[in-house]
Amino acid sequence: TAHFVLDHFSHFDSVVAEVISERESVFQQMQSFSQIQSYSSAANFILFKTKNSKKCFDHLVQDGILIRDVSSNPRLKNCLRVSMGAPEENQAFLKSLSTFS
Repeated sequence: TAHFVLDHFSHFDSVVAEVISERESVFQQMQSFSQIQSYSSAANFILFKTKNSKKCFDHLVQDGILIRDVSSNPRLKNCLRVSMGAPEENQAFLKSLSTFS
């Protein structure tokens, strides 16, 4: 597996660059949403907090957006986690989140 990655490094390098670009773009757009607090990330996901994570999670699911509910962790009360996807998936997430109140 390590040999495969090394043999195809240019492909993986471009995928990583796209994930980083998408994460930065999504994070910047999330900063404008007053109903959440998003946290900067160096991973392929963004953690964000809302007043009612269950309500937000259900709202997103209703729009066909699946994210991770991490709010059961005592240190992550009312937090959700969105993994970066394709640009159109990330835009669908942002559109749905923008209509959450």
